[in-house]
Amino acid sequence: DEPDPIVRDREISPVLERGPRGEDPTLVVYPASASFESPEPAVLHAHLRVAGRRVRATDVHATLLTEELIPLGDIIFRDDGTEGDAVADDDEWTAVVALPPEVTPRLSMSVLAQVRATAAGNVERNAATSFQYAFPHAQLTGNWRDSMVDGSLVVSAEVAVREAGRFHLEASLYTGDASAPLAWAQT
Repeated sequence: DEPDPIVRDREISPVLERGPRGEDPTLVVYPASASFESPEPAVLHAHLRVAGRRVRATDVHATLLTEELIPLGDIIFRDDGTEGDAVADDDEWTAVVALPPEVTPRLSMSVLAQVRATAAGNVERNAATSFQYAFPHAQLTGNWRDSMVDGSLVVSAEVAVREAGRFHLEASLYTGDASAPLAWAQT
C-alpha cells in the first residue's frame, strides 16, 4: 500500500493499520509534523482507505498518552471543514490539540495518539502515531527590528521569557531568492 501523495511529501511516515487478518479498510494516521511547540497546537490526520482510495469513516477519535502511558485525554477528529479540518467531507479527518504547560514540568514530551476509526457496518480500525510537544521557557514574539550600525546589519528579536535560563538564538541571512546563504550569527 503506497501512502497518499500528500503524506509521501512529508518527513513523517504514516502508520498504516489493516484489520485483524489484513483486510481493508486500512487506517492511515500521521501528525502534520514530527514536533510541535506550545502554544501552537499539534495537528493529527487520519483516513480510511481501500485499494489506495479514501473511504468514508463515520467516526474518528483518539486517546492521547504520555510516554509513561498516562492518559492526557480524548480528542475528536473532524471532517466538516471546521476546527483545523481544511476541507469538509474529503474523508481526511483532522484533530487539533494544544497541550497546556501544566501537563508536564519538562521542556518537552513524547505524546502517543491511539486512534480509532469506525467505517460503515461498525467496522473498527485502530492505529497509533506519536509526536514531540515542547514547552520552551522562552519564545520569539514575532517582533523584529533591523538597522544599519557602522555599516553592519543589526537585527533585534524580541523574546518572551517565562522562566530564567540559558537560551540560544541563531539567525541566517540569504539572498533575496533564498538560493544562497550570506551570513549566520548566534548569541
